[in-house]
Amino acid sequence: MADMKRTWLGLAVLGLGSGCGGAAAPAADGTELQQRLQKVASEHAESSKKLASVPPAHRSECETTAGDCLLQVAEHRDKLVGAHRLNSCEHFTDTDGKARCITNQLTGRGRSSDAADYYELANWCLSKVVSCTSERAEQARLAALETRFQTRKQELETSAEGVNAWNEVELVHAKVEYLRSTLPPQATAICEPEPSVASCQERFQTAEKALHERLRRDDYDGKAAISGYAAVKRIEAGCEEPELECLSSAVASYGVFPEARKWVDRNLALLTQRQALTSLVSADAQSECLANPQQAHQPRIVEAYVTYSRETVLFFRMQLDKAFLSMHEAQVRCLDTRSKAAPPAQLELTQRAP
Repeated sequence: MADMKRTWLGLAVLGLGSGCGGAAAPAADGTELQQRLQKVASEHAESSKKLASVPPAHRSECETTAGDCLLQVAEHRDKLVGAHRLNSCEHFTDTDGKARCITNQLTGRGRSSDAADYYELANWCLSKVVSCTSERAEQARLAALETRFQTRKQELETSAEGVNAWNEVELVHAKVEYLRSTLPPQATAICEPEPSVASCQERFQTAEKALHERLRRDDYDGKAAISGYAAVKRIEAGCEEPELECLSSAVASYGVFPEARKWVDRNLALLTQRQALTSLVSADAQSECLANPQQAHQPRIVEAYVTYSRETVLFFRMQLDKAFLSMHEAQVRCLDTRSKAAPPAQLELTQRAP
């Protein structure tokens, strides 16, 4: 009897030992759950802090476009409030405060797992909104840099040195266009750009790219950049100079003899004068003073060109150059009149923004 009693006692002890060993697993689960809860709560607080620091417009936009999941979070929160009779915590205006209010109530009722699940859902949604605001911030940063670049570029282009450099390029273009437009059809292929022009264009593009990189730098030197801009424009103008020189000489083979050269030179001089005046008037005045005379004199120029193309002799060439001369004179008169009529304030503005 004593031996049986000792056996039951031994079994009881073993049973108690076995029961204690089995209860160790839930204790471990509880620790892991608390660690999980702390982790997701910390992540939620960090995301909420990030959102609080972004511009309101970015946050509002992202909550609308990328935050559709906020409805899921709200629905899940409403279910928890209804199922466990929780305070809805509507008096909290910040995201993290409302989440802590809900989860504190859940953990206080032994629902830590529900609290962690809620945080995880909310974090998934907040991560989308935070990512969206980061993209908006980067877009805003790049836009600000682009605005700064364009402002600096405009400052170069509208500086006195910059306007002069820009005029040099436009003047070469205008002279080349005039001389080419006076050549007969059989001469359209002359003075084609040489291989050296291609290398010149590469130098210009390289120099322009380097200038643009300087404009984007934080350690920007405005005075040095203006000189750099003028140098780049001189390279651009120089690339077309060989073609201009070639055309200026080539016209001698098509009716421009020494006694008629003065008409070509007068046209070239008027183009120089015209280009100088364009920077003294508004863009609208430029357009009007160039387009209207061109339209008025175009029929005479076309008629003279058709006649000259049939027979490239001195007399017909002179008639063509005189027709161009009348148009160029009208353009210069118009620009000169408009520049004198512009009030000082308007003239100053025009010089800053050609």
